[in-house]
Amino acid sequence: MLVGVAVVAAAMYVAGSSASQVSRGPTAKQFAALTKQVKVLTHENKVVFGVLSACMQGAVPINQFGDPTGSISGVDQGYVYATGGTGPVLGVTSYTTGLDVTSSSDTGALWITGSTGNTKCRAKLVGVHLAAAKAGIKLQPLRPPSNFAVHQH
Repeated sequence: MLVGVAVVAAAMYVAGSSASQVSRGPTAKQFAALTKQVKVLTHENKVVFGVLSACMQGAVPINQFGDPTGSISGVDQGYVYATGGTGPVLGVTSYTTGLDVTSSSDTGALWITGSTGNTKCRAKLVGVHLAAAKAGIKLQPLRPPSNFAVHQH
């Protein structure tokens, strides 16, 4: 009986102490705010997943090749750019650089991701641009890597 009284007394002491207060959970206002935030994040997650699944179905490494002036290799080399005519161009004295597929181990490569024949990708990207504009975010255009030279033809 003494043990029983001790257990009851101990239980009453623990129940009465401030350390054992049970959390009552969020208020209705906090719960509504959290519910709204979860809804927004869930929607954003679906948008991101939609873009990734529609637009990133493959990736190819590319790099810039050619040294038209020989400034890197000591020898003029590169691609011939010509319009019209047929067959090979003989006596070429001017070359240009060009982008081409490269090895996946090429450390200077730029990876191009995309999807062939998937019209959903364009629609998803337009949606992202519209949502960004609505949120006041201005998306900057992609700039080529610094090791890529820009040429006009």
